[in-house]
Amino acid sequence: PPRSTLFPYTTLFRSVAVLALVWMLHEPLVTVPLMVVTQVIWLLGNYAPGGVSALAPSKITLALCALSWAVWAMRQRPALTYAPHMVALGGFFLVILMGPILTPAFNDAITGIGKYSMMIVPYFIVANLGSSKRGVTVIAASISAAATISAALALVERFMPGISLEFDGLSLGAHLDDQSLDSGVAIKRVTGGIGDANWFSYTMATTLPLCLYWFRAYS
Repeated sequence: PPRSTLFPYTTLFRSVAVLALVWMLHEPLVTVPLMVVTQVIWLLGNYAPGGVSALAPSKITLALCALSWAVWAMRQRPALTYAPHMVALGGFFLVILMGPILTPAFNDAITGIGKYSMMIVPYFIVANLGSSKRGVTVIAASISAAATISAALALVERFMPGISLEFDGLSLGAHLDDQSLDSGVAIKRVTGGIGDANWFSYTMATTLPLCLYWFRAYS
């Protein structure tokens, strides 16, 4: 279509994008659902357009959430959340950051820093945004939504065993358990879009306590 035909829509899209960015920078809790869902559902979060990992949704939403929280923190100057185990976590991460100096495997050390940062930074942000009842509710709802999406994908894998979607090394579909072949029976295990059956099980188990939170919050 001619550029003049697309111009109004392009302008509208850019305007909406700018307003959304301003809203997110003003209210960091808005970015939490995006960050949590893309961090949990690997099928969504780890897709790297053109093979550029920095463009993966999980990294973009994490950077946006971190920026939004930093802007909010500089404006509101809240007290940082502290718990005793954070000291041990900080010491562990400090050792990880020293990896490129302490080990000759420089590339592996850099990869390790990136992977652990993708776990520790979201934890730090969530811990500091959960200082109010509203914050806790948004965070709990985000985690519950991510678990629900994963469970729904697992049901699709279970009742539609023939489904198999794959792109850039990420796949949706039950994975064949290699050890089951030893017994002569092929067993497929659901992954819920997380990429591994065990990780899916851990995710479901660790989100179950949120049912008690919702029960107590609204009973």
